[in-house]
Amino acid sequence: MNLDNRVTHVEVLPDLEYWLDWLIANYSRNDHSKKAISQLVTFMKFAPQLSYSFDPNAGFTDAHAWPSYRTWHMVADFLESCYARGKDPAGIIGRACVAGSVGIGAAEQFFSFLEIQEQLPNVDELLNGKDKKSIEIPEKLDILYALLGAISYKTTPKNQNRVWDIVEQLEKKEKGEWSILLVRLATKFCEQFADNDRLRPFVMRHRYVLGLTLK
Repeated sequence: MNLDNRVTHVEVLPDLEYWLDWLIANYSRNDHSKKAISQLVTFMKFAPQLSYSFDPNAGFTDAHAWPSYRTWHMVADFLESCYARGKDPAGIIGRACVAGSVGIGAAEQFFSFLEIQEQLPNVDELLNGKDKKSIEIPEKLDILYALLGAISYKTTPKNQNRVWDIVEQLEKKEKGEWSILLVRLATKFCEQFADNDRLRPFVMRHRYVLGLTLK
């Protein structure tokens, strides 16, 4: 107690949203890093409990390697390196490297999520093709998270109106919370998305959820 009284105590709590914003702002350097960050951000949205987890009673590997913002950042760097060299990060060596950073359990869930993304329709064709029909909204949460993450990563000033079409389709399907997620993610990866004339009506419709008061 005497020692405690002679030092300053500061309690620090992890803030996932703040860290994800920082990660996007500082490490979306090129197409390879942007792809890696988009996968990581979407996975963290889907499984926030795996963003920071430490079990002192875990087995050998997970006792030394466990999920934290630092180790997930290491994973992002590893993914970027793989994509830059045209390598598949889900190979034996890749899985070992990711597991050695965030632990076996978190790594396997992350790669399972990446496998879901690989099964999605071609997002480039979905956003840029001539066919502008409504997309099929998945019912499974993991698939829907993966799809919205892929769409937000591919959002550009040129195709942003198509993304807004998908936002409105989500609302019509009574999936307003998912439309908010897509708008937030798309805005993070494409700043011009927030300049669209369709933003204000959207915010007005969801102002109570967003905690905003607009005149």
